[in-house]
Amino acid sequence: MKEKIIFAGFRTDIDKLLSLADIFVMTSVEEGLCTSILDALTLNKVVVATDAGGIPEIIKDEETGILVKKCNVDSIACGINRAIENIEYYKDKFSKGKEFVKKFFSVESMVKGNLEIYKKILNFKA
Repeated sequence: MKEKIIFAGFRTDIDKLLSLADIFVMTSVEEGLCTSILDALTLNKVVVATDAGGIPEIIKDEETGILVKKCNVDSIACGINRAIENIEYYKDKFSKGKEFVKKFFSVESMVKGNLEIYKKILNFKA
């Protein structure tokens, strides 16, 4: 495995490394809001990710990425193969990643969403 995989340890140049990749794969079993996926989408990478935790809020299968089943090696492998075999198609299809992240997951949009929830709570009458 050492000949084919590099375990790079802690890095501070993730954007630089990510820019070298065509596909970003997230195989989490448990996950909140995965900011690594947001970073990959911002750099217009094809994302293959498991349906763990909050990931399906970001990755909608065939809309913003390729969503696969968590803890399912066959599903993950199939998703990665699908991305590799159709890389140009998916690069084009998911090319609006940066706009998607800005619209739904930017600081501004998250603050706006939180304020809307607070307003609903404050106007709620028991």
